[in-house]
Amino acid sequence: MMRKSQQLLWKLLDLEKPVVAAVNGDAFGMGCNLVLAADFSIASEKARFSQAFVKLGLVPDFGALYFLPRLVGLWKTKELVYLGGAVGAQEAREMGLIYRVVADADLDDEAMALAGRLAQMPTKAVGRAKTLLGRTYGMTLAELLEEEIKAQTFLSHTEDHREGLRAFLEKRQPKFQGK
Repeated sequence: MMRKSQQLLWKLLDLEKPVVAAVNGDAFGMGCNLVLAADFSIASEKARFSQAFVKLGLVPDFGALYFLPRLVGLWKTKELVYLGGAVGAQEAREMGLIYRVVADADLDDEAMALAGRLAQMPTKAVGRAKTLLGRTYGMTLAELLEEEIKAQTFLSHTEDHREGLRAFLEKRQPKFQGK
């Protein structure tokens, strides 16, 4: 079962599109860890987050022990993991666990607006940035710089890059098409 869930995690991470999570209630255990795997997590004011695994005699799974210290730091990770308590949306935002908190009634609209905004971006560039960001912790600076060269070389030949340059020179908003 865990290997199956890890396959889902890899699919989310390997997806060359940003993943937006919208949380409107309790995200405990694996639900919380799905949030950690998203590129952007927006929560309603009533949302709560918990690494409740310890209360079942388990350790967090689905990459939580990888993502949490990178998002909230080691001390906060220890607090969340060892004690298994819940934090509200505002505290989760303040510690860096989630991207944004919105009013309960606005959650769906805000999440869809962010997804729409991301869809308007040069998707090939966003996808490459996501891929590189996901790999940075396992790379040296020299390796990352080489990957940047490869990405820039590829992206400089895209229609979105040409459109971005034209829009910049014409002082207008670009109209990217993901090409």
